[in-house]
Amino acid sequence: PPIDASLTSLANLHRYYTDAGGKDAMLLVHDGQWGKEMIDMLARYGKGLPDRLIPYEMHSVGRVGHDLLAGAVTLGFARVFVLMDPRKSAEYASLHQQTELAEALLAGTGVDPENRFVLLEETDPDAVEQTLWDNNKTARFTPAPFVAMGSPRAVTRMGLRGLAKANNAEAEIIPLPTGAPYGRVEIDTDNCTICLSCVGACPAGALQDNPDAPQLLFREDACLQCGICVATCPEKVISLAPQFNLSDKAMTTELVIEDEPFHCTSCGKPFGTTKSIENVIAKLSGHSMFQAEGRTDMLKMCEDCRVEAMFGQSEKMADVGERPKPRTTDDYLN
Repeated sequence: PPIDASLTSLANLHRYYTDAGGKDAMLLVHDGQWGKEMIDMLARYGKGLPDRLIPYEMHSVGRVGHDLLAGAVTLGFARVFVLMDPRKSAEYASLHQQTELAEALLAGTGVDPENRFVLLEETDPDAVEQTLWDNNKTARFTPAPFVAMGSPRAVTRMGLRGLAKANNAEAEIIPLPTGAPYGRVEIDTDNCTICLSCVGACPAGALQDNPDAPQLLFREDACLQCGICVATCPEKVISLAPQFNLSDKAMTTELVIEDEPFHCTSCGKPFGTTKSIENVIAKLSGHSMFQAEGRTDMLKMCEDCRVEAMFGQSEKMADVGERPKPRTTDDYLN
């Protein structure tokens, strides 16, 4: 199910539990096959589940991510256990990274993540039972129940902002491990030519342009940290900075760099940025095709005026003299 539906279900479970007088609720996430059979086995042959451990069935626990883990804690669950099927280890490869990310997010909101999440991949029911009944303590924190609505990123932001406020977290920037899907891009503005290659490559619209002026804009809450902009940038001036920004600034579009438009020296039409045209001229000035007088001046013209200038020259750019005749079989036989 979508994350908002899952967290709504968990919120209802936690509310029913507390309304009945329960305290310090814990959550057990499991699937409908391996996990359900393990729980039935513990109930029949062992001590069953602790009275404050609430089971929650999912189609596949491979769907469990940092949003669900952090959201469950935000709603008030003291610990979250994930019961995994050892036969499907390949499906759960990302769970450890998701747990690490959830712990980093909680730490940034003032909640101690130690012993908060437990991944169970045991085949022995006795080992599972021992883990579920252990007495590992977790630090107290103030939950921040919320109504999960919107996209997964919006739901995560809503929950973390409430949790940070409830636990008096002062820092607005939460550092995250490499590979996290949140963060910003750092751009070397001294060497950026505003070619806007990154804007066309960004799949999330985090990097944007201004159709009315040579500007590069960035919206942090949309950035996926996919790294496509880093690979696309011809100047190699972009780097990723994984973090979670709790402030409202993350949801606004900020100006990264701007430049003056470059006007065609022939007709006066703006056709590029000053930095990009100067960069092109600097790179091509040493090329053999631009050694003749006036050749680099054509780079300062728009596409229409440049074509006119090329055909107006007596010495054409493509004039290379008489081409050698191709050799044939007869040339080698005679």
